[in-house]
Amino acid sequence: MALAQRQIRVSRADIPMNRQRRKHIPSIIATLGDYMQAKRYEKGLHRYQVADKMGIAASLVSAWESGNSTPDKTQWQMLSELLSFDSGVDLPKPHASCMLGFAQLKA
Repeated sequence: MALAQRQIRVSRADIPMNRQRRKHIPSIIATLGDYMQAKRYEKGLHRYQVADKMGIAASLVSAWESGNSTPDKTQWQMLSELLSFDSGVDLPKPHASCMLGFAQLKA
């Protein structure tokens, strides 16, 4: 009995060489950026869609999720409405005067 081997070749010409790999969904919510990203994935939104709906640059949403910057008061309100932030998350509020539904940690 003889074994036959086939070699299958697939063209990868349609895949760009400089493509960005998708960041994994955070399994443990450690930061506010992780929470924002998890809520965005839950809603099925890409960061470009969030940026378009808010009227800002997608790089700004990326900076928020990576922790390089934080939104101002009006941007927090828009994010809260767009991503439906929950009240059961124990993360500190980004601004004392901004009510997002986050539980304030007591020290």
